[in-house]
Amino acid sequence: EILSGLVGSEMCIRDSAYKVSYNSLTQLLSREEFRDRLEKKIKESKNLPKDSGAEAQESSFARSLAVVALDIDHFKQVNDTWGHLYGDQVLRAFAQRLENCAKKIIQTEDGDIEILLAHPSGEEFVILILANALREQFFSWADEFRKEISDSLMPSEIEWAMLSKDGGTGSLIPPPLKERAVTCLLYTSPSPRDQRGS
Repeated sequence: EILSGLVGSEMCIRDSAYKVSYNSLTQLLSREEFRDRLEKKIKESKNLPKDSGAEAQESSFARSLAVVALDIDHFKQVNDTWGHLYGDQVLRAFAQRLENCAKKIIQTEDGDIEILLAHPSGEEFVILILANALREQFFSWADEFRKEISDSLMPSEIEWAMLSKDGGTGSLIPPPLKERAVTCLLYTSPSPRDQRGS
């Protein structure tokens, strides 16, 4: 019984730690966990000698990091029109697209890049990119994430089927394709709000 209690307590601690570290809806890093990891990466980059390490020898560029902030424009209108349950599925699809894009970038760069994804709150998402690359390359990666989000309806029919299979949608029926197109255009169409930070 004592051993069982200890195991149970350890599992509860791990479960609590996971809940604190990750957003419960999208399973991306939470605000606090992202902040802690960002601070750690900044300290590591400051303490890393410029001319040491395998990465420095293999690359002619210094190890750099960039933070990309994204949000879903007019997301309140999505919730007000179709309800919060549907809005949650949009957030899950958004997070999944970020994860898919991150995997593609990492595979393309052959591992010489690290990407962390976070969902601090609401419709806000944050991406941390670490790599031996020039400033222009970071802008290019950021644009890949933007295109992954904005170039097609969300959730797509395939994404909706996957979300439904995972559960959580109940008997929810997504908006008709025509209506969904309008909803998505409101927050994914290119606009002056698509800005690159310095």
